[in-house]
Amino acid sequence: MIEFADACCGKLRLSWQGPWPFCAADIRALPTHLPGVYVLSAFTPMRRLLVPVCVGHSAQLRRQLLEHPVRRSFAKYLRGEFSPYFSVAMVSDPLLRVAAKAALIRCLRPPGNDLLPDAPRIPIDLPSLSLVEH
Repeated sequence: MIEFADACCGKLRLSWQGPWPFCAADIRALPTHLPGVYVLSAFTPMRRLLVPVCVGHSAQLRRQLLEHPVRRSFAKYLRGEFSPYFSVAMVSDPLLRVAAKAALIRCLRPPGNDLLPDAPRIPIDLPSLSLVEH
């Protein structure tokens, strides 16, 4: 995975991978020590795009996603109604990870992140919310 996370011209540029189905097999396909940010989303037949549900960051995305507190309940709940997916972007620098998470929450306003971060607004590249582009 190539990292393109940098603050260039006042915009945080991320190289997104995914969306992939939110299941253990697809999560285990991630590199073991991949640092970065993630977006959990859901597909519903009523909309043609994925709906962002939760944003997070970790020094080890694979471990974080496998142990995510909502992984079992999120996937179990949504599988009855929606199909869960995840997207990741590599971000090595811990400060950029925090800034990226805050910017994604401000932009996407996912219901799984109930508090807006107290951080400056930074333009950011968003993950694809389409399954057709894959």
